[in-house]
Amino acid sequence: MNYREKLVAQIVICMVIFAGIRTIGMLDIKGVREVKAFIGEHFQKNYTAEDIKTAGSRLIEEAGDIHSEITSVVLKANKVGEFGEPIGKADDDGIQVIYAAAAGEVTSVGINKDMGMYVKINHNDKVTTYGNLCQLTVITGDKVKKGQIIGSFDNKTEAEFLYSQTDL
Repeated sequence: MNYREKLVAQIVICMVIFAGIRTIGMLDIKGVREVKAFIGEHFQKNYTAEDIKTAGSRLIEEAGDIHSEITSVVLKANKVGEFGEPIGKADDDGIQVIYAAAAGEVTSVGINKDMGMYVKINHNDKVTTYGNLCQLTVITGDKVKKGQIIGSFDNKTEAEFLYSQTDL
């Protein structure tokens, strides 16, 4: 799946989620009424700049691993994560280890204008592609096992970790 196809798929998924939320909102369910009341209550309050700053700081603290969590959700939503999650938690420097999603052979490594530094692995019936890596630990022709480290991703850059599976 190329970048544009992936983007279109993510937009469609977001639209489906939004439609589902809107549909649930129209239903008269107790839990939904409580959430609506809670949100309405907070929109009516006059918050000070200090209140917003405090809430924002707390949110940032709680969202420390948000990049890997979002990646995980996107992978599952796109069903490209059927082999497993290929990205580890960030260390203190924002570096995340990237794992081979399944056993296979590295068919290509390099730098591409759309994917940055990348690795492609053939798994017999599928090919996985990992992009925007900051370091590689494999070369073309290497045999890899599921869970083997193949590189790393720096989540402190503006680039997004790219991961896709394609049927052969």
